Amino acid sequence: MASKACRDGGSEVNPGTLGEGVETMLGDLPMYCPVPWSGPPTSTVAVIVVYDIFAFNISNTRAQCDRLAAEGFRVVMPDFYRGGVSPMQDPSLGDFGAWVSSGHRAWDSVEKDLEAVSASLIGEGATSVVVLGFCWGGYIAALAAATGKYACAIGIHAALKLSGEESGAALVAQSKCPLMFLQAGNDPDLRPTYEALKAVPDLAESCAWYIRIPAVDSSSNSLLFIRE
Repeated sequence: MASKACRDGGSEVNPGTLGEGVETMLGDLPMYCPVPWSGPPTSTVAVIVVYDIFAFNISNTRAQCDRLAAEGFRVVMPDFYRGGVSPMQDPSLGDFGAWVSSGHRAWDSVEKDLEAVSASLIGEGATSVVVLGFCWGGYIAALAAATGKYACAIGIHAALKLSGEESGAALVAQSKCPLMFLQAGNDPDLRPTYEALKAVPDLAESCAWYIRIPAVDSSSNSLLFIRE
């Protein structure tokens, strides 16, 4: 899987329905929209949720989308894989590392999808767009932060090791917006990530940062780098 914490986490799916919202299309891109259009959001902040390596039809991830939407945010979760599954679900797909960097999973493709979704959300009235990702999606959020096109980026149990190093330090050093990482206690140490972010001049001057490094048996490991 993307990290040891994935392997140690147990089953990836909790029983339940696949969300309370609707599925729609943006061109050829399927999207999960937690709030039916009969109940418009109250916030002008939009959140693009990027799922984990278990893809689109997972009740856990959709439940988190629903929770964000219940707070009034505009929330969409695109199906970047376009109906596909990962080697975690179908081992015949081969090596995870090769698979995740090809086809619709490749950053060039995902970046275009993010830009299309962002433009659609802004066209519907959003004034700022946030990218929030789980696992693989957290890595995508860090890549999105380097583009300077989003208000902020959030990674939850972000698979920063997909950048080529455990901490993702070189990747986050390219960030052009505030970041938050909420990691598992057995994810890699965030201190190198923290030091890399502190060295980004524009962010260091305009953001506050907070870091929590856990005890060995703790369940959390987090870094918050935000504008106050």
